[in-house]
Amino acid sequence: MRASRDVIVGTAVLAIAAVYYAFTRDIQDSFLSDAIGPRGLPSAYAAVLAVLGVVLIAQALLRRAPAQRTDRAAVAADLRALGLVALGALYLAVITWLGYLGAVFLLLFAVAWYAGARPGLKLAGLAAVGAVFLWLSFAKLFALNLPTGTLWSSLLH
Repeated sequence: MRASRDVIVGTAVLAIAAVYYAFTRDIQDSFLSDAIGPRGLPSAYAAVLAVLGVVLIAQALLRRAPAQRTDRAAVAADLRALGLVALGALYLAVITWLGYLGAVFLLLFAVAWYAGARPGLKLAGLAAVGAVFLWLSFAKLFALNLPTGTLWSSLLH
């Protein structure tokens, strides 16, 4: 039973990766684009997500699971994994609105909270530092054009 759930989740992850990749095709090149281009990072995210979906499906098909497994720990682990997939899907849904920095901040905060960290100023500060670090790494170190977000664009103009 667990194997079939893993196949379903893996298939859902593959579908999310395909939709995300389809959205990356709409990103326009500019005359300032480098060799990687503005589609590079989002396309890499889609590829990694697709690989993870394939690995999950392959593991499920290769595993010899008992026909009827009612192990509560396994069910809880499945639900936690689905929760993480939902957080990833939420990140993909808000990145165009909030931009990379805002979406990564929320993702880091939500994943830590989901993992058991207490919400508060300390967690928000750590998520902010992590988001700024990732943004600096990708935007400045690797010179990638990250989404700024329609929310910030509309507030600044």
